[in-house]
Amino acid sequence: MVDLKILVIGDDSKESLGIKRTLESFGYSILLMVNSEGIPINMAQNNPDIVLMDISLKGDFELVPEIKNLDLPTIYLTKPADFGNLNFSEEEFTEPDTYLSRQFDAAELKYAIELAIYKNKIIKKFKQSEEYYKVIFEHTGAATVIIEENTTISLANSQFAKLSGYSREEVEGKKSWTEFVDTEDLERMREYHGLRRIDSTSAPLAYYFKFIDRRGSVKNIHLDIGMIPGTKKSVASLLDVTELKKSQEAVKISENKYRSLFDNAADGIFIMRGNSFIECNEKGLEIFGVTRDQIIGQTPYSFSPELQDDGESSKNKAIKLINKALAGHPQHFEWQHHRYDGTTFYTEVTLNRIKIEDEYIIQAIVRDVTESKLAEEALKKSEEKYRTALDNMMEGCQIISPDWRYLYVNDALLKQGRRERDELLGHTMMEMYPGIEETDLFQILKRSMEEGTSHHLDNKFTYPNGTARWFELSIHPIPEGIFILSIDITERIERQEELMFKNALLEEKIKKEQKKLEQRERS
Repeated sequence: MVDLKILVIGDDSKESLGIKRTLESFGYSILLMVNSEGIPINMAQNNPDIVLMDISLKGDFELVPEIKNLDLPTIYLTKPADFGNLNFSEEEFTEPDTYLSRQFDAAELKYAIELAIYKNKIIKKFKQSEEYYKVIFEHTGAATVIIEENTTISLANSQFAKLSGYSREEVEGKKSWTEFVDTEDLERMREYHGLRRIDSTSAPLAYYFKFIDRRGSVKNIHLDIGMIPGTKKSVASLLDVTELKKSQEAVKISENKYRSLFDNAADGIFIMRGNSFIECNEKGLEIFGVTRDQIIGQTPYSFSPELQDDGESSKNKAIKLINKALAGHPQHFEWQHHRYDGTTFYTEVTLNRIKIEDEYIIQAIVRDVTESKLAEEALKKSEEKYRTALDNMMEGCQIISPDWRYLYVNDALLKQGRRERDELLGHTMMEMYPGIEETDLFQILKRSMEEGTSHHLDNKFTYPNGTARWFELSIHPIPEGIFILSIDITERIERQEELMFKNALLEEKIKKEQKKLEQRERS
């Protein structure tokens, strides 16, 4: 989240400058105010997006009315010891979006800012339009829930469903948030829940807790929560920081362990300065079939064909993607590479910008997907081969989806049904043949679709003009629905009927002759 203007208000110029440098490293624009002089003018002129205010119990709150009128998300920095002691009335103090200890790390500050901006936007959108709010609620990247006074989760978005392992239908109106909290955090959070509904400033707006998902897995969660104005409901955003905490702990253990993870990763990992490789892991060397000396200092397009599959120059395309990543926009794409011996292979590449000290560099993760790519192409060719075979069969072939739509018909089927391809494809059997669902044939088709059974039968098909023909049908379940093979047996049926008619005449004639013979014998 870049292009933010942040108003930093602090008591100590040295500490405020440190915060300013940290925020600028994220690409934010900073309006630094160390005291109250001139602040109203700057706020009006620069129109900040969020206020970051360093406070103490004995601070001067003359700026609060001005900040409150701006209706901006606000984060208060305070000493850890002050967290439980802050107690200001609504008249003299604006409610912050979150409190943050001065002993924060950079990642925690960035999360707090992004969550405060996110929550502020959600609340404003909710006021404008409930429907629009629901769209934002659903499509935000954060797991988000609405919590009722009785602890029931009344609304959950798809990200929460993914986080918890439960569907939204299983959660909404049926589950309490307490069911997802580890026992060691439950009593504390119950207390916060009650206090928040008495006085929204009496409970923390952001904190960590342990989350239990459907499988019983424990996840470390950063929770940002606040009351919905005018209600007893609260909105909570949950950020899974499990992997982040694991990574931080791994780095703290030792640099050697980090190097081990780096070298033993399943994917090739490269570090780039500008367009050149400056480091890579063992998997990267294996993928490209090189030694470290053969690839360090080289560019990714040095190990690429002149043109990519889309016809664009490998060099030009690679430089564009690298520049986008350096600008802070992660890139994920497919790429054709050459190994050191010249053989071609296909990869999936992810580029991310990382900052080491004061320098931005690129981390490239390269995965060899040659086997899956070739398998995909082989499958495509196989499908084309079988489709060609079906297209040229003398028998009618059709594929029906579970919702009874025509997915495929060959020329023979069109001739048998006296239809055009466009009439059938995408349409249902019920649309093409009203009343078919009431027929015995449809019941057999339905049984094949639902039970996965095959059936063979002769069926008389009547055309709209009243004429009819007989077809032998073979019905088989397939992953796409059901496959129906039809053979025109009208002539065979007609010959059978003709033969049956002649047999009936012959039997009648024999009966008459027998009767005459019996009469002669009696005479």
